[in-house]
Amino acid sequence: MSVLQSLDAGVPVESGKIDPALLPLFAPPVQRFLMSELTVTRGACWHTI
Repeated sequence: MSVLQSLDAGVPVESGKIDPALLPLFAPPVQRFLMSELTVTRGACWHTI
């Protein structure tokens, strides 16, 4: 499962399992932000249908 798939499912990924080059993009504080944004974005999409 990719990092984004895990975050989309609401499951944070341990830093040790992330490629070091991508760690700045997926640091734990960033993961929490991305999980909240993925939830908001998904919910907002339903209102446009």
